[in-house]
Amino acid sequence: MKKMIKKLLILIYVFLIIINNVSFAMENNNMDLNSESMNEILGAVVSLSRFVLVLIGIIIFLVLFYKYIKAINIYIKFKKNNKDRVDNDSIENKLKKLDKAIRRAKFNLGIGVVISAFLFFVAFVVHLTITFAEKPIIYIYPQEEQTVTVKLEKEDLITCSYPKYEEKWNVLAKPNGDLTDLKTGRKLYALYWEGGEFKNPDYKEGFVIKGEDSAKFLEEKLNILGLNEKEAEEFIIYWLPKMEKNKYNYIKFVSQEEIDDQMPLEIDPKPDTLIRVYMQFKVLPFKIKVKEQELDKVERSGFTVVEWGGSEL
Repeated sequence: MKKMIKKLLILIYVFLIIINNVSFAMENNNMDLNSESMNEILGAVVSLSRFVLVLIGIIIFLVLFYKYIKAINIYIKFKKNNKDRVDNDSIENKLKKLDKAIRRAKFNLGIGVVISAFLFFVAFVVHLTITFAEKPIIYIYPQEEQTVTVKLEKEDLITCSYPKYEEKWNVLAKPNGDLTDLKTGRKLYALYWEGGEFKNPDYKEGFVIKGEDSAKFLEEKLNILGLNEKEAEEFIIYWLPKMEKNKYNYIKFVSQEEIDDQMPLEIDPKPDTLIRVYMQFKVLPFKIKVKEQELDKVERSGFTVVEWGGSEL
């Protein structure tokens, strides 16, 4: 048993090292980690990793459970075949050895359950790669109709945008949020982009909620973070189908400082209020305990720009 556990831990360690080195090599060879094809490759790697870890866990449990049942059957069969010789010392000693084998198999099964649970935890709770921003959209509310220029300073990380992002967006913005793209003349209500890369949370803080409580949770938290009812509705409509059906969701809102670091946003003229909301969430098969994240109430005033986005871990 000890040799099997040692070999298993070495196998898992080597497996995780390989995954991490692949990601590191991609980054250091300037591979486009944000392209759709690369996202698909990384997603496949993560899925394969989870499958392998779960498969190993299941195999460990089944093998040890089989050995436990086999030990019990051998004991029962031997005792049945020698029921008339129970006073024989050799038979009694054999029964003691078989009983000891059962207890050892039971102990090994307990260890196997713990190992399997750990592998399931790694597969479904610990994420192995970076995540990418989904559907950040930008609303612009000037105090009077005016031309506004918006720049995303890490253009190379953008995988999709509308209107097509080329160095910057120039729009005519109205106080009610209506926009006109000065390049195409199209009427818009927001600017859209996808891409960027965000570090995964450490799961030390955040929120763990039931999937069925997702809408109520988002209404409350988005209000604190400064989104109005229209913006919050669009946020919820986009994310609710991905969250409501789950047993539990782990949720964390990325700080504006980290958002600014990952995708700096330059707006001219500079807004009086800039709100950037980015949610990371992960589907959980069971509830975990985390420290509740503290969110500061955001107040809007003057020329306001709002951006929201997120990603599923």
